[in-house]
Amino acid sequence: MNATKKKLFVITGVAGLLGSTLLPRILSKKNSIVVGIDNLKLGKIKFIKRFLSKNNFFFLKADLHRRINSSKFKQILTRNQLEEIWHLAANSDIPSGINPDNGTIDSCCIKADITICLGFSKIGLFAYPASQFIGELLVADIGIPEQLISTGSLNLLTLAETSFPIRSNISHKGTFGSVLVIGGSK
Repeated sequence: MNATKKKLFVITGVAGLLGSTLLPRILSKKNSIVVGIDNLKLGKIKFIKRFLSKNNFFFLKADLHRRINSSKFKQILTRNQLEEIWHLAANSDIPSGINPDNGTIDSCCIKADITICLGFSKIGLFAYPASQFIGELLVADIGIPEQLISTGSLNLLTLAETSFPIRSNISHKGTFGSVLVIGGSK
């Protein structure tokens, strides 16, 4: 490695819990420079505020699904030796590019073979077009206490609620039979 070049570390999701916990450890490495990238949608600037004045830390507010047009970032990349990239920006239980609330997708959405949701599935994963990109859906038990679930304070789907019949999500409502509903009020 060229003696004038520093070891470059890139942390995406730097203002999130994991990224902001990792940041001080990497900043303490000898001859290092860190580029932290976060769109601050879930991450909080307060988690990294104390590092913003460090000479070996450069923060870039950016979305990773768009091209990064920062001359300072390009300069840092070309003048230093890339050592590691820590990609912590994505929600680990949602395929990249899917909105977990409404099922819309970005143009960069990947088509997953398996999606493993942590604790509960996300309601947007059942909506079209997201449902076409999640592959097999598994829900991992992460130890959420039953009493928390039974209080009704969580507005999430449980594993039992994800056992729907297999059918195309672009089907018409009449494709799978009919139902008669008679309703009223007092």
